[in-house]
Amino acid sequence: INYINTQRKTQNPSSINRILQSIKKYYNYLVDRELREDNPAQFINLKDAKRRDNGVQKRLLSSTELQQLWQHFLDKKYRYKLLRNRNLSMISLLLFQGLRGGEIKRLLLENINLEQTQIYIPKSDNSRARTLALQPCQILPLYQYMYQDRIELLKGDNKEKALFISKLGRADNGETLHYLIESNRPIIQGKTINPKTIRMSVIAEQFKQGKSLQEVQYFAGHRYPSSTERYKSNHLQALQQGILKHHPLK
Repeated sequence: INYINTQRKTQNPSSINRILQSIKKYYNYLVDRELREDNPAQFINLKDAKRRDNGVQKRLLSSTELQQLWQHFLDKKYRYKLLRNRNLSMISLLLFQGLRGGEIKRLLLENINLEQTQIYIPKSDNSRARTLALQPCQILPLYQYMYQDRIELLKGDNKEKALFISKLGRADNGETLHYLIESNRPIIQGKTINPKTIRMSVIAEQFKQGKSLQEVQYFAGHRYPSSTERYKSNHLQALQQGILKHHPLK
């Protein structure tokens, strides 16, 4: 705090905020290396610093637009019928669980539990491990892909453990999801459609549903709350939903 106060004499609020974020990153590094047990700057925030949202809210898709995307892929006629359920399963994990492309690529068959309608996402360099619920509309495509189509794609004794595989029977290289989205970009006019903006939209929707910061952080797999806060909407709708959830009017 003393250091920040000293910097205020010569720096503007935005510059001081960048310095503070660097300090936070440094202490996070020390915690990761087990050289410290805490980050003393973790909960320090400067109220006079203008936060950059990079137009995030303007780029996000609404829940209606996300549903429109899902319906598009449900109705779409696929050139290779054997890949339909695979493609739907991949798209659904982006639209309903907001998974990163890399997370989808690294999924194993054992990470899907259809009996408990859950998916386990292992940790990575950029995200924490988590277990999320599957939506009812995901179960049938996943089941048909895992226990019918995938077996045909494996072609015999192939013991490939990756959940998603190519039509050649090999682990998907991670490009399929991007291709599926990029080749259908004109669906929603005026919006940039790619895996990143879809994931951002899905995370933001969690806040609109009245979920807490901790709940959304877990859902997104973010390592730090600050990564989750940038998706928090200031819209009146989100505020009203939070009030109704915690202080319902009778």
